[in-house]
Amino acid sequence: MKEQNDVVLYNRIKEQDKKALELLYDKYERILYSFVYRLTNSSDIAEEAVQEVFIKLWRGKGVYSDEKGKFSSWLFTITRNTAIDMVRKRKNDPIFSEEIFDFI
Repeated sequence: MKEQNDVVLYNRIKEQDKKALELLYDKYERILYSFVYRLTNSSDIAEEAVQEVFIKLWRGKGVYSDEKGKFSSWLFTITRNTAIDMVRKRKNDPIFSEEIFDFI
């Protein structure tokens, strides 16, 4: 039932429903942040990655279908990929510690 509610919210987001985006964000923001923080040990990247994921959802950049598995699993996958992309882009930036690059 919860999974179906997520898919309903996702479909509403595709129709530019801001309230649906807010509800999905409220549901997943903390756990996605924790997930990225554990991967990167960086609060900056965790915050930015979560924000970027929801921007992608709003702009229709990530397309979910039932064939890809559970919605929550798909959301974690795009979050992980977004975090990895951010780390790779920052790899040559001396401001960031080498510690965040251990997981890729």
